[in-house]
Amino acid sequence: MPPFTIQKAVPADLDEMVEVWVAAISSDPFWRTMMGSMSEEQVFKFVKDTIHHRVEFGVEIGVMQPWKIIDEENGKVAAWTGLSVPKTLTEAEEKLMTPSWVLPPEGNSRARDFMLQHVGPLSAKHGYDKSKHFHRHGSMCRPEYQRQGLMRKLTAHVNAITDDYGAATYVSARPGASGMFLKEGFVVTEWVDLELGELDERFMGKGELKNGKTRFRSLMREPGAKPTPEKTLVEE
Repeated sequence: MPPFTIQKAVPADLDEMVEVWVAAISSDPFWRTMMGSMSEEQVFKFVKDTIHHRVEFGVEIGVMQPWKIIDEENGKVAAWTGLSVPKTLTEAEEKLMTPSWVLPPEGNSRARDFMLQHVGPLSAKHGYDKSKHFHRHGSMCRPEYQRQGLMRKLTAHVNAITDDYGAATYVSARPGASGMFLKEGFVVTEWVDLELGELDERFMGKGELKNGKTRFRSLMREPGAKPTPEKTLVEE
């Protein structure tokens, strides 16, 4: 395994972070549903338009800490995550930090709306207050670096930051990341299931659950919570 280092990401990393995002999530059935028939260029632009607020303005005002893992052999960003830190924002800052989520006509706006209306509010439903708590955003790892423990390493690094501060961390996760969060001290607070075929008949029954649906989980970690490597996701 090559040597890896954890570093703070900077706005100049934005394009590579988008590249990692697109590669990491390309096989996720919900993501494929939402992207519809968008071209590679449209997908790249959509992701960049969605996350640049956090990576650029969020860093500038001190509300966002993006962290990356670098493969020292080639200089690539192997994985990254975003951590929003407790901060009370002004109305103007709040507006600048809010992604537009504008999809081109080739995208599936019904899938986007499901995420915003049914998944987005879950953290707040279970106590998340952006002025008091941390929130993870975008935990992405290049496919060729997956299953090497990099995201667990990055999560342990971020958990140490939140422990020092003494506040809870919230996250909404897809199946690929939910198990990792569970093993790193997070607990599932709620989940929402979706039949993808209701949004695009091509994906009917293509979810990871036994009934063919897909699941979005909301998780939370109290400060000081220890890793629980013995835990595994249970389909209920």
